[in-house]
Amino acid sequence: MDNKLFMCSFLSNSNHMNPSFSYADENFYVTVKDIAFRDHGQFFHTHTFFEFDLVLAGTGINRSRDGEAVVTAGDIIFGTPASIHCIFPVEGEPFTLANIAFKGKFEKTVVEAFDTLESFILKLSEEDFEFVCSELYGVIESKISEEKKKMFVSGVVQKLLAVVSDAYMKSNIAKREESIDSKVLMAIIYIMKNYNKPIKIGDVAKHVGYSPDYLGNLIKKTTRMTFSSYLITLRLENAYHLLMEKDKTIQEICMEVGYSSYPNFYYAFKKRFGITPGEVTKRSRRENTEDYAKKGGIIPLKYDENGKVIWR
Repeated sequence: MDNKLFMCSFLSNSNHMNPSFSYADENFYVTVKDIAFRDHGQFFHTHTFFEFDLVLAGTGINRSRDGEAVVTAGDIIFGTPASIHCIFPVEGEPFTLANIAFKGKFEKTVVEAFDTLESFILKLSEEDFEFVCSELYGVIESKISEEKKKMFVSGVVQKLLAVVSDAYMKSNIAKREESIDSKVLMAIIYIMKNYNKPIKIGDVAKHVGYSPDYLGNLIKKTTRMTFSSYLITLRLENAYHLLMEKDKTIQEICMEVGYSSYPNFYYAFKKRFGITPGEVTKRSRRENTEDYAKKGGIIPLKYDENGKVIWR
């Protein structure tokens, strides 16, 4: 597939905030866009859906909890509602990205296709990449009515999902684990999407139709954590990374990850990591030297045998 297909004509004047192509319905949000280089902090984000980011052309960087990874044409970054990341181009290079966000009934379909709730980066084969590009081009160039386009896009996305799922299952990153109860899966997706809200086990149990006690036991069996521990983990680990952003205060991050009380956030954070939120901010920004910048401005979380974070 000729990359010029995506780098000329309809993409030539686009940018991150003004996608050259977009489509949305109750199940998908599809965009194809050129991304201009900007300050990293403007891209570091969480979201409330599962998504693919497919690199169509150019070279970029994906920053996440695990640090930085170089991504090039054919790479797919799979993100979950609990993921925190940003993608930006190598300075001075063109960078074109297609994004598919899965909503509604397709959330469960996506999780079942990959049998994982973890984010990952996957390199498509040349054949699969060419197929995906041709299908995306068909969506972009389609002149059919909006009513018919909905069915067309749904069919295309399902084909893309099948191709990526097959590539994932053949890769060495696929996790062969015991299948998860469908309602527990629904519960975990609900928690991942709403972890920054004041949710309780009763809310989740009502959502999936199980009793709170029964669901709590299933969640512990699946995640090896109680509901409360799982919820706190999502909140605090995302807070840890957001604390490294230059344009956010500790209080803003406290609210963003779901804490209404700063003292509660402070003590939970210190208990979890053995260090205060303010110390994370000071250390991460003090280390904003050349070495730190090369790592994308992020210190990956590493724990010792007692569950305490290991600082360099």
